[in-house]
Amino acid sequence: MKIEAVVLTGGSSRRMGVDKAGLRLGGKTLLQRTLNELRDYPTTILGPGGVLDADPGAGPLAALAAFLPQADGVFVVACDVPLFDGRLVELLLAQAGAAEAVVPVVKDRLQPLCGLYRASAFTRLQAIHASGERRLMSWLEALNLRSVNEAELAAAGLNPLCPLSANTPEEWRELLIAGGIVE
Repeated sequence: MKIEAVVLTGGSSRRMGVDKAGLRLGGKTLLQRTLNELRDYPTTILGPGGVLDADPGAGPLAALAAFLPQADGVFVVACDVPLFDGRLVELLLAQAGAAEAVVPVVKDRLQPLCGLYRASAFTRLQAIHASGERRLMSWLEALNLRSVNEAELAAAGLNPLCPLSANTPEEWRELLIAGGIVE
């Protein structure tokens, strides 16, 4: 399956207090780090720094509904995932089978903004968005979904927290500590 990637940068970062894409880690912004981890895939930025949202503030479902996949699969990731590891893409691809989406589950929560979706799933996303729905989870609920748990992430040599986003300064610090990163 040919894969492309989408990095979402359009959030308001209200809870963080600063633009999350611009947070620095290891001398690079989170956006730069994420793009570097995705260097093997054609990548589109949706939001500031890339294709601007037609309806800023409408959320990730609206941003993704405007995206037209060019490959068989689309890896979607938010720009605020400090422990993101590009090897996750291949793990999710290996687990895809017939599923329309493969999404990690960390701390008993699906992580839809760090998952792999078949291009055909975007047709359903567009219909859901056109119905007026704004919740990203409504898209996942409509898909044949395969989840990958923390044990599977660890067995693949990944930090089981690598799909988690940081929405607050406290979450940022916790993730950096969990990842053994000292800034």
